[in-house]
Amino acid sequence: MVSAPILDDTTLSIGTAEWLFQAKDYLTAEGRTFDLARDGRFLMVKPLPLERSAQARINIVLDWHTELLDRVPVR
Repeated sequence: MVSAPILDDTTLSIGTAEWLFQAKDYLTAEGRTFDLARDGRFLMVKPLPLERSAQARINIVLDWHTELLDRVPVR
């Protein structure tokens, strides 16, 4: 992952690129190892080591809006 300053926006002059960090061993989705948000933040997902991956779990909550209304009634 590299960063480079834009020096002049009228002629697209770009400064020297600098390494931010090495993006090794990250999961890929459609050939990319990251995704960008509109505000400039980015997300990268690194897999768990093999010895911990069997312990990993994902909780999926269906119909969460109804459960939220049951727990926090709207006044």
